[in-house]
Amino acid sequence: MSEARLAKIEEDIKVLVAGQEDLRADVTDLKAGQADLRREMLSGDAGLRHEMQSGFAELRQEVQSGDAELRHEMQSGFAALRQEMQSGHAELRQEMQSGHAELRQEMQSGHAELRQEMQSGHADLRHEMRLLHEDTISNIKALAPDFGPIRREFTQADAQLREDIERRLDPLEAFARARLDVDVR
Repeated sequence: MSEARLAKIEEDIKVLVAGQEDLRADVTDLKAGQADLRREMLSGDAGLRHEMQSGFAELRQEVQSGDAELRHEMQSGFAALRQEMQSGHAELRQEMQSGHAELRQEMQSGHAELRQEMQSGHADLRHEMRLLHEDTISNIKALAPDFGPIRREFTQADAQLREDIERRLDPLEAFARARLDVDVR
């Protein structure tokens, strides 16, 4: 509810309270006047008594009509105040709902932007990691020893070993075959 509306409501309440206080003061004055009139009526003559009674009746009528008017004013003032409060409440509810909707929209857009930034950062990181991986592989390949000389050494050592084994096995094999031929015959 806006500050201006609250100020107007407070002002209306002050006016109603002031009017009520004025009316109470008038009623007090009337009661004092009534008491004075009674005293005069009791001490005065019949004409004065009749005049005072009619004045008293008029006064009573005025007080009752003033009371009815005040009651009507207060009821209409309270009805207006109630209506303003209800409309202010409805406005406040509407403002809160629109603020809530705006906040939800801002949060969703912020969430979407954050997600986009994270995905972009993730894609950049993935690209950098691939480049780093490829660079590391090329560095490892560059640091790896050349296996050509080692293979040649192994091949040469294998050939030499085979030659030694054949040199030792060939005489044994020839002896074993010669023996087998003799036994088989």
